[in-house]
Amino acid sequence: MMSLLCVSAWAGTVTFTFNTVDGLTELGITAPEPSAGTNLDGTYTLDGVTMSFTNGGTATRIWNSQGALDLRVYNGGSLTFTADEAITSVVFTSANNSTGNLTPNSGTLAGGTWTGSATSVTFAAGGTTRISTIEVTFGGGTPQPQTVATPVITFDPVHPYEGEEATCTITCETEGASIMYALNDGDFQPYTEPFTLTETTTVKAKAMLGTTTTVESEVAEKTLTFDPTVANIAELTQLANNTYFRMTGEAVVVYVYGGYLYIKDDTGYTLIYNSTVDGIAAGNTISNLKGKVSIYKNLFEVANATYDFEATQIAVEPVEMAIPDIAAANMNQYVVIKGVTLSDVNGRNMKLNDADGNQFAVYSQYFCEFPEDLEKTYDVTGFVAVYNTTVQIYPVSFDEAVVAEPVITVDPDFGEYEEAQTVFVFVENMPDGAVIKYIFLPGESTREEVEWQAYDDTEGILVEESGMLVIGVFDATGEVLGGLEGEYIINTPTTGIEAISGKAVASVRYINVAGMASDKAFDGLNIVVTTYTDGTKTVTKVVK
Repeated sequence: MMSLLCVSAWAGTVTFTFNTVDGLTELGITAPEPSAGTNLDGTYTLDGVTMSFTNGGTATRIWNSQGALDLRVYNGGSLTFTADEAITSVVFTSANNSTGNLTPNSGTLAGGTWTGSATSVTFAAGGTTRISTIEVTFGGGTPQPQTVATPVITFDPVHPYEGEEATCTITCETEGASIMYALNDGDFQPYTEPFTLTETTTVKAKAMLGTTTTVESEVAEKTLTFDPTVANIAELTQLANNTYFRMTGEAVVVYVYGGYLYIKDDTGYTLIYNSTVDGIAAGNTISNLKGKVSIYKNLFEVANATYDFEATQIAVEPVEMAIPDIAAANMNQYVVIKGVTLSDVNGRNMKLNDADGNQFAVYSQYFCEFPEDLEKTYDVTGFVAVYNTTVQIYPVSFDEAVVAEPVITVDPDFGEYEEAQTVFVFVENMPDGAVIKYIFLPGESTREEVEWQAYDDTEGILVEESGMLVIGVFDATGEVLGGLEGEYIINTPTTGIEAISGKAVASVRYINVAGMASDKAFDGLNIVVTTYTDGTKTVTKVVK
């Protein structure tokens, strides 16, 4: 580097380099790790030229984007260059040509090059500006007549929360300048010391210099917003994008992958993005969460998060959901979709398929490996995500599905009875699309002699005589998934010489709902009229 000489006719050039480790080291800045940043701190001087800064919505910082380094100044921030002699040129280079977001307080900026003549020049950022290098030329002429620098308004804290206080400080780099300020639409008044704010306020400030002839600066304006306090995740997810907040309630950590952190409470789930707290793990409890709402491609996230945590071990189980029931309203929820097949594998994308033909998108955000065998059925656990208009799953595990065998019971149970029985069949773990069938084998009948009958759960199975009842559960292809068999012994008298309740039965008549009578039971509801030899009768109902 060339040294600055205090001779106005001599021109010197210094270059601030932000896109190399050596350039950052020369400035005393530590290069950040990939996907991380190093906030600027203080001022940086090279050979007589000093660079200072202010923060915008995000701290002015060096950012490492997978090995590509640059300086990033965000909306509302600024860079100021000062020298003992006039600065005549400032040349910016940018990887994405974003220097058009900068506005100088004097001179002209065009195509990334500023020209003018001033011992101090400030560039205000009207949007995110990425800068690789800055070349400053100075000492080439005489400064223009003195102007007064625009005051700088700062708040501490930058993002106070409802119920807190913030201190407003106003400074001006022009030596000897006096500062006037106004609150909201009020009148300007002298600024003598920092003051306290307790509600959202717009602060205006201007600086003045001189006695007989007064030089006045441009008016600075900055609004302090008191950010909301929410009690839980449900209230948090109602906040607008870019809203800073604090949450008073606790939440449990569900899953951690790098800087991604899923949390839940009794009201819902959310995702913390780019978390930098070390040692956090699933099952831990976090509290005092503060951050900024960041909605990326319609996915709700929390950025710039700070929080406290306790190393608890609280297990969180995923919520079982079916594909048709998953919607954007389930965003960031921890779910498991059971009994699905996999298809359409394409890089980190694939599809889930249920038994009814429904499909659902999958994206391996956290590099969860897809199973190789696509013929098997799986239980897929992950988090519901949204990308633009697509609702999808970010999977964290694929487990081969364990299909529980059907468990069949009957009521009444197998055994010996004094009259005909209507038997009802109950099946636990009934697979989708499966059906129940049965055969009844009276006397010496064999299975080959009897056809399977479809079971009707509204009518049951009428067993009027002794025999073997065989029940099966069949899938759509006819394969037997489970079965149960047992014997019923029916001792109902069939002649007038057999006794029931100590009386001899003379006859039994069955009457259906149409009023038709028969010696045999009709299908459906029967009124059974039993006549005894002593002339008495009993009436009962039987369903066949």
